[in-house]
Amino acid sequence: LTPKPTIRHCDHNMKISVSFLVLIVSAVLLAQCATAYQATYVRKVQVRNDNRADFSLSTFNGNIKWAHVSNKLAARQSLSEITIEETITAPTEAELNDVETGFTGTNTDGNGNINVQATYGGSASSASFATRLSSALFLGCTALLVLLFPSLSFVRTRQALLFAVLVVALASAYHPHRTLVFAQSGDYRVDYVVYAPSIEFDSVSLHTDRGTLTVDRLHANQITLSVDVGSIAGTQLALSQRSNSRLSARIADSGDITLDRVSMDQPNQSGEIDLETDGGDIYLHLSDGGFSGSYDVQVTGTGSAQVNGMLVDDAEANGRLTGFLNSASGEHSLQVNVNNGVADVLQAASPTHPASVPSPGTAPPATPPPSPPPSPSPSPSPSPPDTTPIGDNTYSESDFHYRLTQSTGSRTLWTRPPTHRVLRSDRAPENTRSGLHLSAAKNEFEAVQLLIGPNNGNTITVTVTPFSNLGTGATVEMSQLSYTSNIAERRTILQNSASVQLSSNEPTPIWITFYVPANAPSGMHSTTVTVDGISIPIQLEVFDFALSAEIHFHTQLNMGGQGRNADAKQMLYNHRMTPKAPFAPTGFNPEMTWFPSSCTEFDDQPDRSQEESIQKSSRRYLLGEGWNGAGFPTAMLLQFPDNSHPRPSTFCDQSLGSDPRGTTAYNNAYIEYLTALRDYLDENGMLEQTYYYVMNEPQNDEDETLAAYFCQLYKDRVPGLRLAVSEEPKPNIYNNPTYGPCGYDIWIAHIRQWDIDYSNARIQAGEEVWWYSLPQDIDPYPNPTVVTNQGMHARIWGWISWTQRITGYAYYDWGVLFHDNIPDARAELFREGMEDYEYLYIANGNRYPEVGVSRPVDATAFSVGQSLTSWTQNAEALMVARHELGRYIEGSRSTAPVMEASCSGRARGDYFVNFQDPSGQPSGTVTVDGKTYMKIGWAAFNEDNGYGWSGYAVNNPAQARYGYDDTNGYSETEKSYLYDDYGKTNSFEFCLDNGQYRVTASVGRPSRGYSDLSFLSVEGTVMVNNEPTTNSDPLIKRTVTVQLNDCCLTFVMGPAEGGPDAYTFMEYLDIEAI
Repeated sequence: LTPKPTIRHCDHNMKISVSFLVLIVSAVLLAQCATAYQATYVRKVQVRNDNRADFSLSTFNGNIKWAHVSNKLAARQSLSEITIEETITAPTEAELNDVETGFTGTNTDGNGNINVQATYGGSASSASFATRLSSALFLGCTALLVLLFPSLSFVRTRQALLFAVLVVALASAYHPHRTLVFAQSGDYRVDYVVYAPSIEFDSVSLHTDRGTLTVDRLHANQITLSVDVGSIAGTQLALSQRSNSRLSARIADSGDITLDRVSMDQPNQSGEIDLETDGGDIYLHLSDGGFSGSYDVQVTGTGSAQVNGMLVDDAEANGRLTGFLNSASGEHSLQVNVNNGVADVLQAASPTHPASVPSPGTAPPATPPPSPPPSPSPSPSPSPPDTTPIGDNTYSESDFHYRLTQSTGSRTLWTRPPTHRVLRSDRAPENTRSGLHLSAAKNEFEAVQLLIGPNNGNTITVTVTPFSNLGTGATVEMSQLSYTSNIAERRTILQNSASVQLSSNEPTPIWITFYVPANAPSGMHSTTVTVDGISIPIQLEVFDFALSAEIHFHTQLNMGGQGRNADAKQMLYNHRMTPKAPFAPTGFNPEMTWFPSSCTEFDDQPDRSQEESIQKSSRRYLLGEGWNGAGFPTAMLLQFPDNSHPRPSTFCDQSLGSDPRGTTAYNNAYIEYLTALRDYLDENGMLEQTYYYVMNEPQNDEDETLAAYFCQLYKDRVPGLRLAVSEEPKPNIYNNPTYGPCGYDIWIAHIRQWDIDYSNARIQAGEEVWWYSLPQDIDPYPNPTVVTNQGMHARIWGWISWTQRITGYAYYDWGVLFHDNIPDARAELFREGMEDYEYLYIANGNRYPEVGVSRPVDATAFSVGQSLTSWTQNAEALMVARHELGRYIEGSRSTAPVMEASCSGRARGDYFVNFQDPSGQPSGTVTVDGKTYMKIGWAAFNEDNGYGWSGYAVNNPAQARYGYDDTNGYSETEKSYLYDDYGKTNSFEFCLDNGQYRVTASVGRPSRGYSDLSFLSVEGTVMVNNEPTTNSDPLIKRTVTVQLNDCCLTFVMGPAEGGPDAYTFMEYLDIEAI
């Protein structure tokens, strides 16, 4: 019988429904299959009851970054997979005994959480993801889809074939070998895998086929790192000792291996370190005090190798190491095979060890791989490099601060480094030395400070004889400094053989500044300065290298009218400073370059004079044509009209409208101008040096969203034009929820709002981060614009910018450091800091420092300036480090120096400090566990006391507060505390002789917990990192080991850099010599 049509119709509808269902299921399966090959996958994650874990990681392409922030992680022990979800809470350490599953996170934020961010094919994602399918499953489901769809009887053959071809094509697109071939970078990064020491791994195996493998702060018994094509960089790798521990790093190709601060858990461990690369360079640094056992270190197949700064010579059949590994006791077996060369076995026999320092190279600047931005949750700053002093310096501090032997009964002559700005009350020391001494590179300005008296108030004559053979272009300038607010500041240029009026109640400072030309012969040069008939020898040591004519540290300094003429620009260039717009007075503003042509043609004013023409002045001052061959490194093209209005209200007869985003007609007109400007700069080779200053200090979410809008608008429609914004990097701008990801080329961050994690992420994305300061920024922050600050406030910028990877500085009224176009003392010292930066740049192989990469010269920089709030104030110790850095660059010493100050305060020993109201509770002698505590309150730092505070709360009783919680179960040192009631940053210094110390600190108050995020660091090492306290656990106690080199332990208390104001309750310190 013939079926009824209605039944045939229903059957047809059913087939169509099944068809669509199969299509949907197929699409979902195919997407999952594709995800399996796109996603980086993690094999085998296990955490057992002993709180140790095994895991291995690999990736086909793309980037993955692990950071200990806020997302939740859980692992299923029975499956070879790992699932990252924001909604799953990781087990706490206490729960591990009862739970079969575990996590690889740490307790750095108090909750045992870990954050995972991954990049697939170049696009960043912080959403949850899972790797669910192996390659076999992927191929299997692909085959299933190909076979399943054509098997449906209602599908036409042509449709089946078309679908099969589509599936095969998509499957091929996700084939791992093709994916690897088309990977842009293939970089695979693992940062901060383990930060808290409570998590210890049995073994860790990390591999990537291609790219850079970066590992930071990893703690395991067995560590295996391998890369087929690329490089390996590791920092703070700790080897535990449960069986023979082993660290292996191998590169199949010719990439470099850099392992910094490798240490051991326990004394007298044994094991092996095996490093191998086919022709690349190897650098290994074993941490001081961390290796007291016997380790077999093998380094094979390298182009060159260094172990703790000792170069293994690969040019000889038998390379030889000289020096000592560290100061710990015990023998150290060290076998180094470099092109089959074998080094001698060494024994530790020296109180100090060489720092991590390869010889300076000449490699081009490296471009760091892009990295996704971090979570907004705070994370610890990178640990400092090892800064153990070297001990082979040719100078000491007393060589820079002494009474001249040429002094007479009526004329006291003495010297201090210019970086120490002389006070009216300063007097000559008792130690003596003959003459004045200084050192400089070629193409460098260097000053020496001659101090006279106080004696009588006579008028004398001062005459300087120029060096006879310093080369063409050598100059000498003499200036006398007068006092402002009791500190030497304003410079008056003196003619040679000038008359100088002395004082009977204050020293008379004379600066003698020499310019050493690029053609100067290296070595010692001699001349004299004659003071009132007394001949004083001057010895200048010229290093065998020259500073580049190119300026590598960027500045944006608003000089007003002082920086416009040709002489002023030459003066600024000589000081390695850049005015914000170094070309013609009008700059590239559209009023002069665009509007005259009725908004149709870019006018570079070719018929105007040299200083008035955009064409002529830009080529001269940016490209150096007809000037110095180098020009200024950067220049602002144009900027916002004012803080409230990023763009003018009208442009080329188009009205902006009420919305600051502008109308379509306005934006089209504005973009047309920016496009013509971009094309002009590109055609003339100035595009990479210039930038458009888009906005100033966005104040709220609306402003930040507007900044994100401008970024997207200009990047989309005027690609290549560099953009700047005066704001610290913020996710709401560079990853705005409305306008999506877009980063400014230059972020100019206020020093007190700057956040190191966001900053590092943007630098790794290829952007620059600069700093700016304000007059109200006070200690512990450096501020060159406050006239009463000591000279290190001006000079330190080059050093701390290097350690924090900052490449620029801006100030809105730099003219306060000049008068009549004459730079005063602070401007001169800022130049010294810029020249110091050039030293670091050359010592780093003529390249900028990189985020996440520790190189030998970093130890030098870090010993001088650890952070924005922890840096040396010792001018003499800085001069020793800077002189030795010059010797290192020229090759007269083999190891990079580390600054170590000479101390004259407390002897090395154990000291205990209780922070409390000195006249309050606890009263009487405070003794806990056999330790007697000093009772210290909010006293300002005093050199005679050798301790004290600097910062916002000092000398402000309304802000500097005390507390005492008489809570049962707590000691007297735990009950008392002090805190800043405004939640600001303050620093405490405790001075004592240099060496290694174990420091224990307690923060919190026993009566209750606080959600405020406490922060505490010592000598740049973070002890408490943005952590809250709870009612059940109201105190945070931490112990760290630090190396003191500058005679005063510096503690920074308060919110972390860039964090909101927050309470930190400071209880006590235990300082114990090791």
